Amino acid sequence: MQPNETEHPTNETPITPTGKKRQSHAATVVAIIVSLILVCLIGVGVWGLATGKLVLATNVLDKSSKGYQIVCGDDLVNKFNKAVYVDVTKGSKVSGIDTSALKSLEAQIKQLKGYKDDPTCQTLIFWSDIDNYNYDGAKAAYQAVKQQHAEGKYPNNDIYNNQAVSTYDIVLGTIMPEPKNAPKH
Repeated sequence: MQPNETEHPTNETPITPTGKKRQSHAATVVAIIVSLILVCLIGVGVWGLATGKLVLATNVLDKSSKGYQIVCGDDLVNKFNKAVYVDVTKGSKVSGIDTSALKSLEAQIKQLKGYKDDPTCQTLIFWSDIDNYNYDGAKAAYQAVKQQHAEGKYPNNDIYNNQAVSTYDIVLGTIMPEPKNAPKH
C-alpha cells in the first residue's frame, strides 16, 4: 500500500478528497425521485389554488366561519328529533310523530331573532309543516332552504330523517291541496 492511499473496507462509503463521505448511487436516485415528487405536488397545489379547484379550508367547526348566525342549535334539533322519532320496538304498538310537539317547536323557532336566515331553523319548519300538512308554510320554508343551500348555507346534519334539498319539492307535492276548481270524481 502506498503512503497516500487509504484502505477502504467494502462496507464503508469512500471518502472524497475534501474529507466528505461520498453518497452511493442509490441514495442519489432516491433523493432525486423524492424531490421530483415534492415539486409535482407543490405544482399541483399551486395550480389547484390558482384555478379554484382546490380550496384551503379554515376551521370548519368554527360556527362564525359559516357566514351566518346559528339560531337553531342542537337543543332545538334534539327536540325535533324526539318529536319525529318513530319507535317500532315497543311490541305491536307503533308510536307516531308528535305533531303537537312539532307545532310548539315551530312556534318557539319563529320567536327567535334571525330564524329566517338559519338553514337549520328553516329545515325544521319545513319538516314540521310537512308532518302537520301545512302546505303554504312548508312551501315558504322550502324556498328559504333552497335559497340558503344555493348560498352554501346548510342545516345541521343531525336532523332526523332529513333528505337532500333536491327532494323537498317531491315531498311538498305529497301534501299539496287540491285546486279549488278541480272537478269532483
